[in-house]
Amino acid sequence: MYLLLTKLKVIKKPLMVIGQYSMGIYLVHPMTLCLMVEYLPSSVWTVGNIPLLFLAVMVIGVVFIRLLQFIPLSSYVIPVPKIKKARPAQDASAERQLRSA
Repeated sequence: MYLLLTKLKVIKKPLMVIGQYSMGIYLVHPMTLCLMVEYLPSSVWTVGNIPLLFLAVMVIGVVFIRLLQFIPLSSYVIPVPKIKKARPAQDASAERQLRSA
């Protein structure tokens, strides 16, 4: 199943983002849930809406962590890797190494 998922970029990219931000999402999700409980009506909290609520918490968590990464020294608050800009030369050399292997 892993091989199938790695070939589908539509599925692979979101899973990579969730994996990268998983610790941050874990730390932020209680605050997200508290805010959702306070501001969403009680009719939203049904068993049928659990997948939608799960997706909302994930998206809000990723967006919040992504915004938090732009604050200096934020890595001490939320342990998520910093956003790095890839250099074209490094990408080209890495691609050549993959092709030769």
